[in-house]
Amino acid sequence: ILSDDFELPFQDHVDWPSFSVRWPEARVGQELYRFLLSMPVDRIRAMKERVDKNSCWFNYYSGQEDCSPNVAVVKMLRVRHLQKPAYVGKWWPPEAN
Repeated sequence: ILSDDFELPFQDHVDWPSFSVRWPEARVGQELYRFLLSMPVDRIRAMKERVDKNSCWFNYYSGQEDCSPNVAVVKMLRVRHLQKPAYVGKWWPPEAN
């Protein structure tokens, strides 16, 4: 992932470090190339398996009921709803001194 400021989606549901590499934009070049070449093949295979396992989080047409972007968005909205302050109404009296 080559973006310093991009906020990854669904961080509460997706273990991004388990299947991706996030690299600073300023260091793209030979250093990144050498890093990627040095990665053990077993690690790359494991990351590929995890990408495949997590692909449902990026597929809006996913048939899995518990894994899709729609599910993640609804779960995030539920959490935000529970964290919001209680609605006190349009009008309320001033506090007594």
